[in-house]
Amino acid sequence: MVPPPRARLLEVPTRRDPPQIHVNATAESEMAVGVLKEFFAAANWKERLRHVQIADQVRDLMEQYYTATPDGPVVIDNIELIPQQNAQRGCEYGIQ
Repeated sequence: MVPPPRARLLEVPTRRDPPQIHVNATAESEMAVGVLKEFFAAANWKERLRHVQIADQVRDLMEQYYTATPDGPVVIDNIELIPQQNAQRGCEYGIQ
């Protein structure tokens, strides 16, 4: 008589709280910081695309990139928004 197969326990990762993100930005750029946090926290590139200004122009590039690159939330610990000189719009920032 063959013994029944042994049950295997699978290790399921526990959900961790998001890391603390240090932000160096002005109060007037609070909305931009919020969008960046949502962009990086998005579960996949399709959700991340919702936070891109020219989504129709970069969709194919993002899809190609994430075909070869692991997808998922991007873990960051620092956002520094630097106002750009000669910005075409009123609120363009560099990200460091």
